[in-house]
Amino acid sequence: LEQRNNENTLLNEMGDLLQSSHTVEEASAVVSQFARQLFPHQSGALCLIAPSRNLVDAITTWGEFPPQDRIFTPDDCWALRRGQTHWVTDPGSGLLCRHVSQPLPASCLCVPMMAQGETLGILHLRSGQPAASQTEQEQETVMASQQQLAVTLAEHIALALANLKLQESLHRQAIRDPLTGLFNRRYLEETLERELRRAERRQIPLGIIMFDLDHFKKFNDTFGHAAGDVVLREIGAFLQDHVRAEDIAC
Repeated sequence: LEQRNNENTLLNEMGDLLQSSHTVEEASAVVSQFARQLFPHQSGALCLIAPSRNLVDAITTWGEFPPQDRIFTPDDCWALRRGQTHWVTDPGSGLLCRHVSQPLPASCLCVPMMAQGETLGILHLRSGQPAASQTEQEQETVMASQQQLAVTLAEHIALALANLKLQESLHRQAIRDPLTGLFNRRYLEETLERELRRAERRQIPLGIIMFDLDHFKKFNDTFGHAAGDVVLREIGAFLQDHVRAEDIAC
């Protein structure tokens, strides 16, 4: 009971910090810190599916024996394939995920993280050899308890990551033009005022380049607005690829 109360306290504290995180990097640092306390005798990793959906990346790891394969495909993990927890207690006879590399752990657990109908990644845990003083029944009891704790932890993480993705999407919609991907007029007006004040304070020049697409109405009239949208998207992508990191393309 004392251990369960301690775990609940840690989960609540971690949940508060996750909800206060502004970026995935901050959230991953929180997860790494609390995973060490919740699973002191296990190593693990927080793995997220890339936006392209064809790769999984371990964005943070912890423990003495973290997984060696930091990047793998979704098909390499049985938990991602099946959409449910995959637990292997004996690597010699169990069905190991392909991303579990040498040296093999005594047991490993992959918990898929799902929120709002989307699979975000997995929480991966791996154990060393159990204590020699434990009976087989005691080991199974401990493993079952840790599996339930891992599922609860994955639910907390998934919810926080889904909220971060939503915030990022809303922020992007608020400051970027949906067609070209460039910053919109609202962002330009706010940023320009700040940059003007900064340039005045530091006594440095500030350059502004404005340009117009010649005869664009004629292009739309000739080839249609759908073709015009393609041109605008390509120009937006060109500008984003060719401006300097400190420049702002709007």
